[in-house]
Amino acid sequence: YPLALILYLLYNCFGSFLPKYIKETERFFMDSDCPSHSLNIIFICMGNICRSPMAEFLLKDMVKKAKIDNLFNISSAAVLDENVGKPVCDGTQKELKKHNIPYTNRVSRRLTKELCDEADYIICMDDAIGNLAISIGGEEVKNKLHKLLDYSDEPMDIVDPAETNDFERTYREVSKGCFAFFKYLMSAEHIRTHNLKRVV
Repeated sequence: YPLALILYLLYNCFGSFLPKYIKETERFFMDSDCPSHSLNIIFICMGNICRSPMAEFLLKDMVKKAKIDNLFNISSAAVLDENVGKPVCDGTQKELKKHNIPYTNRVSRRLTKELCDEADYIICMDDAIGNLAISIGGEEVKNKLHKLLDYSDEPMDIVDPAETNDFERTYREVSKGCFAFFKYLMSAEHIRTHNLKRVV
């Protein structure tokens, strides 16, 4: 049962945060015929080399292990130009390797209005990044823009590890946010909103 596998793996990371959710989540499965198009999720941070690629690869790993990766298009981008074309930073790569999260040799890219228009969810790390996304994509971005940890029980900003040099803390916060976001994606509320099939 693929969903049980990912819940078991997540339990090892989140302990008591998970049990209340297990019964609720096991009742749902996203059928491959629904929705008519993949949900487009884009994570954003300042440079697209630390926080947003970490979130991208974490969520990709979660949906792949749950065997529902065909329902999502998950990517990331920067709101500033300075790191465009650079690879994922060493600190993020180290944390992903340590936790056995697969990642690719992607390079940073800039968020554009077109990417904003195509996205179903634009997930940022803090308010400053969100405001820059609005300046790029326009006021309509507000309807799809969310901070990652706003999905968790401890809404707050995820500080740039380029400032703290604490990538372990960043990984804890990003993984908590991704799990909470994954939980929302699998919820009855989200399934109804996107006309996904509920299987009891």
